[in-house]
Amino acid sequence: MAVQSLKPRIDMMKARYGDDQAKIKRETNFLYEQAGVNPLAGCLPSIVTIPIFIGLYRSLTNVATEGLLDTQGFYWIPSLAGPTSINTRGTEWLFPFVDGAPASGWDNALPYLVLPVLLVACQYVSSSIISPPIDPNAENANTQRALYTFLPMMIGWFALNVPSGLGLYYLANTVMTTLIQVRSLGLYYLANTVMTTLIQVWLRKLGGADVQINELGPITKVGTGRRMGQAASDDDVWKPSAAYQASIEADAAAAAAAAEAGAANAAAEIVRINPQLLEAGGLDPSKEAPQNIVNFSEMLAKGFLPVNLSLPGLRVQNIDPPVLTVEQFLPGEVCDALRQAAQASGKMKVSGVGGTGDLKEDIRTSSTLAITKEVLADCPEIKPLLQQLLDRAVQLLGDELDTAALSGMQFVRPTATTQLAPELPQIARYLPGQHFLSHEDGFPSAIALDKGYQRRATLLIYLNDVPQGGQTQFDHLGFGVQPQRGKALLFFPSFSGGKSDARTLHTAEDAAEGAEKWVFQLWVCAGLPIRPKVDAAAMAAQQLAAQRKGGVSPQKPKRANKKKQR
Repeated sequence: MAVQSLKPRIDMMKARYGDDQAKIKRETNFLYEQAGVNPLAGCLPSIVTIPIFIGLYRSLTNVATEGLLDTQGFYWIPSLAGPTSINTRGTEWLFPFVDGAPASGWDNALPYLVLPVLLVACQYVSSSIISPPIDPNAENANTQRALYTFLPMMIGWFALNVPSGLGLYYLANTVMTTLIQVRSLGLYYLANTVMTTLIQVWLRKLGGADVQINELGPITKVGTGRRMGQAASDDDVWKPSAAYQASIEADAAAAAAAAEAGAANAAAEIVRINPQLLEAGGLDPSKEAPQNIVNFSEMLAKGFLPVNLSLPGLRVQNIDPPVLTVEQFLPGEVCDALRQAAQASGKMKVSGVGGTGDLKEDIRTSSTLAITKEVLADCPEIKPLLQQLLDRAVQLLGDELDTAALSGMQFVRPTATTQLAPELPQIARYLPGQHFLSHEDGFPSAIALDKGYQRRATLLIYLNDVPQGGQTQFDHLGFGVQPQRGKALLFFPSFSGGKSDARTLHTAEDAAEGAEKWVFQLWVCAGLPIRPKVDAAAMAAQQLAAQRKGGVSPQKPKRANKKKQR
């Protein structure tokens, strides 16, 4: 039952990794480990019955040899020791046929033939009820079909060769096991049907699926945004927004211009999950329709970054822009050790602010430990803890995340859009009253072009529980994430084309009085799309020719028009 409950997640991994059987096997084993499921545990009941079966076989054979069961029957069965005896071993009582009749005659053979037939029929019924459906795309699908077909026949043949008392035991055991499974599955499906029906009535008939798409106005105050909008239809919930479509359909040459032209629209379109799901902790991908998850996965891969949606504990907090959380992403003892090591290092410094300046001095008041080569040399206990965290990041974002570069604790600048390089990780501490006011993690276009790369993902791991305050509040999305020890928060500060996504504007709210917040911060960067080179000399000649003809310069149309009007 436990293995069957994980089948939707396993199917998602198979769809994601395709023919990469090694990766599917590795991720499946990790899924079993995280869920605390042993795939071989289902074999335990069968293994336990083997000694009983062998003991019964020997005892019945010995008793039958001594003739003590010759007169002990069971309803239609004349003797529990038959049809085998000292003089007839195996199927000698049945074969060879003599004049169209068994060796022992039809009158003696028919009562004993009923039991193997019943046993074969019960085995087929039991297999169809208990065994999970065969995946037609699985490599061993044909082997499973053959096993389900021939195993009952083998058991029936075995029943012809042993005392009927042993076959009677196996028949009773099969019937009881099947009835227990039917009762368990029946209760499960009944409860599941009732709950599913109630949820669907609430979502479809009582307004529970009222998904909002907001039209945002300008930010009127730091840390706040206008949150109004009109409801979206059910069919639009899992479709990517126009901002996403624009970001992936623009070609490389027009990417920068298209992004700038659509900047106003990018912040105006948001696709949310149902408010009740958000309040309950987020949307569980394993419980959604497979096609919806495929669409969402493709949207992530094309417009942002690929994400392993089958990771246990993963929840979707917002669809577009995507915001995800993962419960128990990092073990509690690792969080405690990281927090203690950072505090004991004595290297916590006042947090800096990246960007273009023109920011208030008190926009960020926390303290930060940048995990550099020098820090690891002075605090070697951090290195194995950091490795565990990076391994989990790879499980979430895929093998494309190049964490090997961090072995020397040096940031390797990515040069291609497919190269994912993490910046040097940081551990931040917020004392009561400290905060990081509204900001974007993505670089402005000018800075990104100058650097040659853009921040594509932000991964935050909360290292302690914060009962009140300290939320990571998304200004435009209208919700926040409360810090819990070991919980991860993943969102995407920019599109795949390199344009920052203004919708991910967020605030690290003040820690409440008497509380503090510790958070591990990791930014994942990628190179920018290659822009076509412009021949400066050819462009200058083109502009000069246009001016001589009284035309419009392709670079400065407004200025040329004004000159012509004069």
